[in-house]
Amino acid sequence: MHRSKKVADWDNTLAEERNLWQKLAYRSYGTLTPANFVSLVGGVLAVYGLVLILNTEIVSGLLLLTIGRVADLLDGLIAEYTKTKSPLGELVDAVADKLVIVFALYVFATIDLVPWPIVALIAVQNVFNGLVGIISRLRKLRLHPSKYGKYSTALAWVTLIFYPFGQWIKDNENSITGVILIIISLASFSLWLVVGFLASLKYGRAIKSIKK
Repeated sequence: MHRSKKVADWDNTLAEERNLWQKLAYRSYGTLTPANFVSLVGGVLAVYGLVLILNTEIVSGLLLLTIGRVADLLDGLIAEYTKTKSPLGELVDAVADKLVIVFALYVFATIDLVPWPIVALIAVQNVFNGLVGIISRLRKLRLHPSKYGKYSTALAWVTLIFYPFGQWIKDNENSITGVILIIISLASFSLWLVVGFLASLKYGRAIKSIKK
């Protein structure tokens, strides 16, 4: 995920020292950056994969969803490498992430691919974190993703992707491999319970420290 200060990288760089990507970002008011492109493409691939899953094309849908989520991991690295981190880039990344996770939880709950307690708990955490984000913006505080927040997001996606993929493999290909993937998913969820709680606790404490 993007991490930025209140000022974009290119605004902290002298005009004559800006690289190609910084110049493009500056001229497009921060919209045209490699990281933004990767964020949007990753989001589109993930959503399309979820549509396929909803239409019972489980394997191809999960593969596209996985590619889309890997792209989400890369966009921050790309922003760092091209020196194009910005508040807008961080917002694009965050909005894409939230839209994908909301749609994913809807899809998995609708067609019962993942046990409902897992879906429900991940949904509750995302609603809480989303409310914290809204409150922080209303109080003019910019909260950046914490280490625990990034880890909990990754663990949630491992849980949501590995479980249905393991079920499909167990039922159609190899029962042992499928069971292993399901065990990995449940282990990931167990870790998520701890890391996700710590992430939400950190966000909640940040809100409490804001002066109204």
